[in-house]
Amino acid sequence: MKPLEDSGTQPGGGHIWQYFLAGDAAQAAIRTGADIAAVPQLDLKAWAVLEMPVAGTALDAATLALIDTDGDGRIRPPELCAAIDWAKASFKSLDPLLAGGDGVVLANIADVKLQAAAGKALTLLGKDKASSIALADVKVVAEKMAKDPLNGDGVVTAVSTSDPALSAALADIAKAVPGKLDRCGAPGVDADGYASFRKNAGEYLAWLEKPKADPAILPLGEKTAAAWEAFAVVRAKGDDYFARVRLAGFAMGSEGFLNPVDGVKAAAANALAPDDLAIAALPLSFVLPNARLPLEEGVNPAWEGRLAAFASLVAEPLLGKTQYVSFTQWESLKDRFAPYAAWLAAKPCEAPGGLAPERLAELSGDAAAEKIAALLAEDLAAAPVFEALASLEKLVRFQRDLVRILRNFINFADFYEKRDGVFQTGTLYLDSRACRLCVEVADAGKHAALAGLSGMYLAYCSIERKGEPSRTIAAAFTSGGGDNLMVGRGGVFYDRQGRDWDARVTKIIPNPVSLGEAFWSPYKKLQRYIEEMVAKRAASSEAGVTSGMTGAVDQLASGAGKTPVGPKKIDVGTVAALGVAFAAAGTMLSVLATGLMGLSWWQFPIVLAAAILLISTPSVIMAYLKLRRRNIAPLLDANGWAVNASAKVGARFGAALTAKARIPAGAVARLKGPFAEKKSHKFLWTALALLVLVLAAGAWYANRSGLLHEWTGGRIGTEPAKEVPATLLPAQETAAPTEVK
Repeated sequence: MKPLEDSGTQPGGGHIWQYFLAGDAAQAAIRTGADIAAVPQLDLKAWAVLEMPVAGTALDAATLALIDTDGDGRIRPPELCAAIDWAKASFKSLDPLLAGGDGVVLANIADVKLQAAAGKALTLLGKDKASSIALADVKVVAEKMAKDPLNGDGVVTAVSTSDPALSAALADIAKAVPGKLDRCGAPGVDADGYASFRKNAGEYLAWLEKPKADPAILPLGEKTAAAWEAFAVVRAKGDDYFARVRLAGFAMGSEGFLNPVDGVKAAAANALAPDDLAIAALPLSFVLPNARLPLEEGVNPAWEGRLAAFASLVAEPLLGKTQYVSFTQWESLKDRFAPYAAWLAAKPCEAPGGLAPERLAELSGDAAAEKIAALLAEDLAAAPVFEALASLEKLVRFQRDLVRILRNFINFADFYEKRDGVFQTGTLYLDSRACRLCVEVADAGKHAALAGLSGMYLAYCSIERKGEPSRTIAAAFTSGGGDNLMVGRGGVFYDRQGRDWDARVTKIIPNPVSLGEAFWSPYKKLQRYIEEMVAKRAASSEAGVTSGMTGAVDQLASGAGKTPVGPKKIDVGTVAALGVAFAAAGTMLSVLATGLMGLSWWQFPIVLAAAILLISTPSVIMAYLKLRRRNIAPLLDANGWAVNASAKVGARFGAALTAKARIPAGAVARLKGPFAEKKSHKFLWTALALLVLVLAAGAWYANRSGLLHEWTGGRIGTEPAKEVPATLLPAQETAAPTEVK
């Protein structure tokens, strides 16, 4: 069944859909029974999901199995539409399905047979006056009726009849045709199994009757089987012996080759035993031209016992008392046993169940067949009751689960209305946060390849619980920050049943978590950079000091009396470079101080805020662009879903999916313990020291240049020296001074 391709309205204007906005997409709402009934006519492009796996969801697997009619482990639109059509035919109104619950009101059942089955089930439970039937009621009745000897499953057991002979016959047949179980779990027989038994028994009995029609099959009568076994044991070695004898008569002087003396020498090199494999590989007797096979003297020791059995069971009954068998006699024995060998090869099967031929004939006879057929018919007469119970269970399951499936298939109403989507497997508690968006993952590597496109910060965790197989989940952190999240951190995971699991982070896919984290990101990076540089500088200084000290010790230990090396002269270039660097830094600080001194008091915070915004805005913009693209579709597609709609996770909704630890209102908070570490204000004092340094350098520069005197109206600071015009200076005497006598 294929959904109709239309614009959201059934042809002819039958149903008008209502849409709501979720995940930045318009999704069809399921709010009335009419909406449920019209789903098969909804435009396929308007469906939120086109395929959903049966495994890995919070839905009842038995309900999904009823919808997954082809059993491929996936739910697709045609199967969901077929389920809706069945519900339309079984319920008088689909409106009660919106309320859910596992109880079906009897008055809302449209099918007369289902109503009768529901009434009978309630009667068996002693609930004659009940107006509704629940899933638990159906299960209890099904279990009780399954224990009935005739329960409608087409399988009869030894307890299905009160006839002792028939009961024993069913027990024997069940052993001969194993693998069929009654609804209650006991081994039994169905029509196909009994037909197979009769066929095999008939063929086996017909095969047993053939020797009666052809006496040549049993040359020794009842002793033929034992004689054949004794002959078959030595037949291959006898053929080998007579082939060597005939070859020796053909090629005179070849006895040395045909009697492997070397094999005897090799065997004789070790301790000998009659059943030694090396001895058993030798011919039955010494090979000579036209020789006969001896049965008593001169035989291979490893074959003495088997040749003795051959002599007593085969040679003597068919050839008479003899100590030798010629080639002609050997061939005649083979001819005598040929019909028996052919008859054995034509054996159709072993005796079914290992039963004696007389018992097989009795159980496969017409009289037994008539009794078993009548009993099977009596059992199948109860089948409609169980079929009605199965349909009744399906009805109750659809009452409870069908709308929930639609709210995770046609739209994502459950997910966006905070009722938890069926793909959410539980809640992870980690790093003072509770992550509700957790999905089960089969292979973290394959899942991450696609799930990374969701734009979410994902933490893959291995979860373990005693008595349960370990699993893997992917948890999305959608609020807070990712600074304290790392591989190896532990947490606790609670599944949908409320069971707790040990969780351990095994893989992280980093992405922006929140705008607040992005705002402070540049400063955190600067802090980390400064800490790393300080750590490197400290490590370098420590290494230098350690090297100098060890060098001095080595020099004192090994260089006593030697002329000490004087200190290394300072490089002039290095001094010049340092001077230039300090001058540049001083100029920058002076310019900065000059700019700050030129601001009014109310302008300073504005400039500071602008500087902070200038630094943080790029990070915030980049994070905003990524956060607005967060989407659960890749997260689900990586698990086998086929999401057809935009399913975005905005900032506000993300904050609801990941709850952070908060002190509740009205709580008494004593946040300072007796052994609490003192808060460090190093960063604050460092910032204040830099600010004071900048202000001091600025003040010095302003005073030196006269700007401070100018800004304060001559009240503070040194007045700058004024340049005197040359015309105002007194004339200089150019004459030589008078010499004093």
